[in-house]
Amino acid sequence: MLPPNSLLQLTPLRTQRGVARLAELIWHDPRPLRVEATAARPVHLTLAAAARLPRKPARDGESWGRLYDQRWCRVVLPQGPGRWLRWDEQGEATLFVNGTPFYGFDVAHRTCELPAGAREVWVESLCVQSAIWHPDARGLGADGNVFRGAQLLRRDDEAWAAYHDLNCLYEWMLDLRAREFPGVPRELFSQTQQPPLIDVSPLYRRLLRGLDTALDAFDTAGVAALRRKLARLYRELRDPRPLSRAALTGHSHLDLVWLWTEQVGEGKAVHTFANVNRLMALYPEFRFSYSQPASYEAVHRRSPELYRAVRSRLRSGQWEATGGTYVESDSHVACGEGLARSFQLGQEGFRRLTGRRSRSLWLPDLFGFSACLPQLMRLSGVDYFFTTKTTWNTVNRFPHSSFVWRGPGGHAVVSHVTQGVQFNNTVAVEQLRAASHQHQQGDLHAEFLMPNGWGDGGGGPSEEMCERARRLSALRGLPELRWDQPEAFFDRLAVKRPQLPALDGEIYLEYHRGTFTTQSSVKAHFRALERALQLREAALVVTRGSADPTLDHAWRRLVFAQFHDYIPGSSIPEVYVKGLPELAALAADQAGAVTRSLNRARDGEACVFNPLPFARRCVVRGRTLDLPPLAGVRVADATVRGLPPVTVSGRTLSNGRVTAKLNARGQLAALAVDGQPIELAGGAAEFVVYPEQPANFGPWDIDRHSLSLGQPARRPARITADGQGLTVTRSVGAASTASIRFWLEPGAAVLRLTVQLDWHEADTMLKLHFPTTYRGREVRCGTPFGSVPRPQLATGREVEAMWEWPMSRWATVSAEAERTGLFVVTEAKYGVSCRDGNLGVTLLRTQKHVGYEEHAKAYPAHLSRLPKPATTYTDLGRHTIELAVGHYDATAPRAGQPAVVADQLFTPAVPYRGRPLASAYAGLEGGETLIPHWAQPRGRDAWVLRLHEVSGQRGTARLRLAAGWTAQKVDLLDRPLGAPLRGGRLAFAPYEIVSLRLGRRPR
Repeated sequence: MLPPNSLLQLTPLRTQRGVARLAELIWHDPRPLRVEATAARPVHLTLAAAARLPRKPARDGESWGRLYDQRWCRVVLPQGPGRWLRWDEQGEATLFVNGTPFYGFDVAHRTCELPAGAREVWVESLCVQSAIWHPDARGLGADGNVFRGAQLLRRDDEAWAAYHDLNCLYEWMLDLRAREFPGVPRELFSQTQQPPLIDVSPLYRRLLRGLDTALDAFDTAGVAALRRKLARLYRELRDPRPLSRAALTGHSHLDLVWLWTEQVGEGKAVHTFANVNRLMALYPEFRFSYSQPASYEAVHRRSPELYRAVRSRLRSGQWEATGGTYVESDSHVACGEGLARSFQLGQEGFRRLTGRRSRSLWLPDLFGFSACLPQLMRLSGVDYFFTTKTTWNTVNRFPHSSFVWRGPGGHAVVSHVTQGVQFNNTVAVEQLRAASHQHQQGDLHAEFLMPNGWGDGGGGPSEEMCERARRLSALRGLPELRWDQPEAFFDRLAVKRPQLPALDGEIYLEYHRGTFTTQSSVKAHFRALERALQLREAALVVTRGSADPTLDHAWRRLVFAQFHDYIPGSSIPEVYVKGLPELAALAADQAGAVTRSLNRARDGEACVFNPLPFARRCVVRGRTLDLPPLAGVRVADATVRGLPPVTVSGRTLSNGRVTAKLNARGQLAALAVDGQPIELAGGAAEFVVYPEQPANFGPWDIDRHSLSLGQPARRPARITADGQGLTVTRSVGAASTASIRFWLEPGAAVLRLTVQLDWHEADTMLKLHFPTTYRGREVRCGTPFGSVPRPQLATGREVEAMWEWPMSRWATVSAEAERTGLFVVTEAKYGVSCRDGNLGVTLLRTQKHVGYEEHAKAYPAHLSRLPKPATTYTDLGRHTIELAVGHYDATAPRAGQPAVVADQLFTPAVPYRGRPLASAYAGLEGGETLIPHWAQPRGRDAWVLRLHEVSGQRGTARLRLAAGWTAQKVDLLDRPLGAPLRGGRLAFAPYEIVSLRLGRRPR
């Protein structure tokens, strides 16, 4: 007999075989099960309803269903050995025991131990790809969801535990081996590939010896002897004082819509929550966190029993509900009030769920983070921020792991980004090492947050992840592992706040820039509902009306549409086939409610209602009116007379304030406002066509090379005149036509532009450019609340990487000090670029619908229940786009501020017959950059006026209120911020979001 093996380079392959041998010992005595299935249905039913439907035997290997269909299966369990159910199906399935969701089957979760005494179970199956991010996810079959069969099995628990004992050390060994031999392939195929151990670390050599010795015990004395040897090796190789710690939290990022419909997203929530609840029974140390109250509400609707189980886990502390917002909202396209309501609805949902409000904002997958978010967080009781999305940057690495994020007004929140990994982690060795080594503030705070679990229907964490967490902790070079909750992690991190680096302003994502524009009609419908809700709530304030359930429902649906794969245009066609009519119907319902509430007196006078909280001049039914804020006035009293008429002469139009001249090509050659010329550089308002072939993710991405390939549309144009404007029509691209009507209203200080497109260009982006000579270092772009300055002059890589920006419907380009420049406002456009004074508003992008591009595997279109589309491209066809341009001066009166103009031009006043109406609010004096934004009703005699400062100015304004009314600053949760205003005096800070609660003074 030879002495112990000294050729330890052969141990890796031997260990690999040992792992495979143990895997073969785990499962025994398979027994096929008879499965009865209902017919597939597009409308999802509850178990109670499905149990009454006819069923037929399900055959192994059969395909069933169209995309997103549901079917129910009944399984009668025979007596005998084996209590583990294996369900093998391409799609997702949820096991129901005693009528309650018990476990989620998917590609990452195949087997489940059944409770003692179970004689019958039901399985809800969905025809949708399982676990989109899992390496074994393969999509659906050509004819639907392939059901491969169900079995009862017996599990050898000793073999299961030994498998994980050995496999964890094997994975650690492979990671160390890759570092010892950087050029050697990670895969192990044969002994001929194993390099000799000439220059390796003592740790690697000791690990191989320990594995070899343990495998000797396995070969000679069996599984129990193997486990004893491995336990000794674990003790020897653990670091008693590791230098880093990972706070593991169970996680399952769930896109409420994306490659599936909302109905399927709800099913995915049930599927995942059932899995997590089961894991908590098996692994008491396991902790899980989930955001999005919208998902909890869906689970409550679909399975009250599971919802009660989740509530119990929340009370026990095993589960944490935290996230801040109602859904994981996009932060660029929604208006400020829309984002505020996401926080309000979110905190209401978390309080209802847990009895307390969330303290963290959880946004792992957002396409950039608006500068106003830290302030919204602080005003909502949210102290902490988490994401991993910044690790997707394509040019500049995000600099921090733990930091203090400060908004432009100075509001600060403790923040964390898990570097080196994303959000579908599996407690794998390489992930733990990457996150530990790339923890940029590891010298200040040794701990990092590590979310683990398969998202998007992958069922979240798995038994295998929990087993790895029990074994890998503090092995030398790896972090200590401990299950914990995000808020507890942040509480520990907050102690180090004085030492953390700061990051000021927005967090710009160097990726997915196309989502500011993709699916133009979706964004237009969304904006129309925002306006309708603004109108409805303003009417409730002035009529002292009571909100009905339709208002709350409309807000919830609007905020749901803010989800970060809905409003950005990055979901499959089914989402919008249903969503666009819903948004339109909600807007019509809210507008109809306003008409009914105002038109109460049949014999009343002709009046007009201004729903905006600032005075305005507008044209209603051909009359120019001056309207006070939040009021309904008689048309006769508001009519403005004696204004100079709009004149059109040749290619020049004027209203006495604005003069615009077109050149022979139909471009804007000159523009002056109140005698102040705007410094245009050549022809402005010029269409530029950009061919787009992004390297990947077309619906999401505008690539840098595209912006170098633009071709101005300079084919001969036809210029026609009408009484108020000039229309320029030309062909654009290969098969499209475009017109711009330049027009004026009497007394207005802006030039209106109405763009009509008949668009038929695939893989193309269309911008409207306004070249100027303004070379101030920064361009100012509107954000949902406030604004953000962005660099327009080339100074380095960070600037070059910002080739497309989000804007909240307005942007400016100006000389230094912002005293003279150009502003552009839009009705519902959110993408813009600017270099060297050339401001380009992005009008359209025609990329393939999501599901017809890289994600086609997960969206087999031939299985869709939608009619075959005439085209697979978005935004082809006719579009009407409204914009306006004017002279920008940061010190202009409130009426000239772009944020006011953007609301005023595109939020119509409402004609009605009745009596004049007034709120308690008569206006704001001074503080011209403090913009009244929204009126939110809070009962018959109370309401909140929301304002925001848009230019970085500090000042004081005076609130004009009716007698007997008071105003007090509050946060978004209606908590007082200081004493009531005295004499209406309102002090404000740069970029401050101000909420004033107005109420009657107690008698």
